[in-house]
Amino acid sequence: MRAAVAHRILLSLALFAVLCRCDPDLLFDYCVADTAAATAAGAFHLNGLACIDPALARADHFATSALSRATNPAATLYGFNATLTSPAASLPGANAQGLAMARIDLAPGGMAPLHSHPRASEAALVLSGSVLVGFADTSYRLYTQLLRAGEAFVFPRAMVHFLYNMDTAAPAVVLSGLNSQSPGAQLVPFSAFRTEPRLPDEVLKKAFKITGQDLPSSAVGASRRCCSPDWVMLDETAYISDRRNKSTAESQTSEGQIIQVSFWLVDPPGLSYFTVHCPGLEEDGLDCEPSVLAAEGSLVLFRVKLSPRPMRSGTYMSPCDYFVYRAAPWSPWLDLLPDPNVMSFNSEKFGLFPCRSGVSEHYNVAFLNIEWVPSDVACQFELYIFSSKNRKWDVKPVLQDLSRSENHKVALEHEIDKLINIGHDPLGLVDLWHGIILLEKMFDDYPVVRYMTFPKPVVYTTDAYGETVCGETAPECVWDVACCNGLIKFVDVEYCYTDETNGNGWKATTWNRLPSWKDWRKRFTVDKTDILVDPSYAAVLPELWDNNTKKMELKRLICSIPTLSMLDDDFLYMITKMNEEDKNAWIISVDMKHNTLQDVAPISAARFSILSSICHPCAISKYLKISWISAIAVGDANGYIYEGHFSGNVGTQAQSSAPFSYARRCWKNRG
Repeated sequence: MRAAVAHRILLSLALFAVLCRCDPDLLFDYCVADTAAATAAGAFHLNGLACIDPALARADHFATSALSRATNPAATLYGFNATLTSPAASLPGANAQGLAMARIDLAPGGMAPLHSHPRASEAALVLSGSVLVGFADTSYRLYTQLLRAGEAFVFPRAMVHFLYNMDTAAPAVVLSGLNSQSPGAQLVPFSAFRTEPRLPDEVLKKAFKITGQDLPSSAVGASRRCCSPDWVMLDETAYISDRRNKSTAESQTSEGQIIQVSFWLVDPPGLSYFTVHCPGLEEDGLDCEPSVLAAEGSLVLFRVKLSPRPMRSGTYMSPCDYFVYRAAPWSPWLDLLPDPNVMSFNSEKFGLFPCRSGVSEHYNVAFLNIEWVPSDVACQFELYIFSSKNRKWDVKPVLQDLSRSENHKVALEHEIDKLINIGHDPLGLVDLWHGIILLEKMFDDYPVVRYMTFPKPVVYTTDAYGETVCGETAPECVWDVACCNGLIKFVDVEYCYTDETNGNGWKATTWNRLPSWKDWRKRFTVDKTDILVDPSYAAVLPELWDNNTKKMELKRLICSIPTLSMLDDDFLYMITKMNEEDKNAWIISVDMKHNTLQDVAPISAARFSILSSICHPCAISKYLKISWISAIAVGDANGYIYEGHFSGNVGTQAQSSAPFSYARRCWKNRG
């Protein structure tokens, strides 16, 4: 009797073990997913998908090209993208086979953050790059390994693990196999800070031993973090100050004077800035504040214009020095560019290219002259390229026929408003009124030139008096162009005059395009009057409250200078004021996808114009990795807020040692 009972118990346990397997064995050779049934209304929810008739199976059911396509990881929050095979979408023949495959694209310095797969073990094979991998077991022991191309690593089932691209200059690609067709993925940071609804703050503070100030603010959107921002909106014009921090780098001017530069960074839409100090120069040693000319990756190129010097001819000239700053978490440095003795070197349009191989500190700088040849169908460049590796300038003459371009007549009217890097090599010469001249293979012997028009023709919008709104002198108040890992982003703002919108109504439309595409792809259109504003912003902009509608609205704000995010998102930034004479100004960010105001940050209107660009988007914050570089605000006796950065005791207004103060009066303290 006892033996029979024991036999039944063992049989039950064995049956239970079989039934509890997450991916059960098949009764047939295969079970090709019936994708039509899976998407049909009222479909059953099964462990796996229903099968088609085996007689209808084809070879292409067992093949996929989903993992052959590279993605765009640099613009994501952590610098990684994962492409997973799915029986329902890309690989129906894998249905019920108990496996899945994934391609992980890691941007330079990017990582797949701490996460786990609750239903699968994972084997990761590095296809290219150098990737640090690791996992922690339930006794909190850490196992790590640096993998190179061709090397693999196993993550046990449900263990928290990560993948980190150690190379800050080149991307990495990893191929993973998982022993479940539905492995699941749970990111540790999102489990703590991105739940819906949000975890109670008291729980987070006690669990992570942090203060309320360290928590991401739900009132200002998900972009607020307690670590360094992925990109910043850098004030194009420097402040003169002897303040220093761990981002400070030092070099010498062409005349042998010491020069120091420091960066002070905050999340967008806050305005980051940089300070310059020349301890050996008199107060009038600089002709004007230094200015940013280009930024790419960890590099920033800026110009320092010295005070006028007498020439042999009896005239005076202001010599200019050009410096490249390289951000690094251990030791940032500052490099003086040699003068190529070319008049056009005083241009404000430069291209900046970090070297792609390894973690090299080398870089290239490019600037050019452009002229149209008499045939009126061709353009001629003199392309100057500086290599930090050999410390030399090279010049390349480039002649290219544009008669077969998208619109060669428009191309012949091209004027350069800005330069953008498009991926690792192409340089985009942007005319905000017309389009982009793409200079491809610029480091080869024979660079290629082609033209790309913008998605819409130029429309000169007018106000109620027939005056042109934002004329040709300021195209940046209507359009902007940015590039995110090869994807070109374009925004067009159409202004319209109405009393309801304080004379400044507008609609913004965003577009995307890869250089290989034949046309632009429209993203979103947002009308200013329809943008949703959270009531919490009343503490910053109480003027937005509408007594008639009993809600916050943007319609009274004057908005200009659209600026696109550097990430692969749909955020649009604009400078705003309540009226032309207002001494207060703000930068707002609008989530175009969800039609909402995402964030607001005050700036000083005394230094900036509503009709001219003031900031240069850049990503040096990713390479500094210093969370203590942040902005604070100090009030004075007149009720104003001074925005500054301090390393000592807080309580005194920022002092300046030169004519250009870096302390900025931002907005009235309203209580």
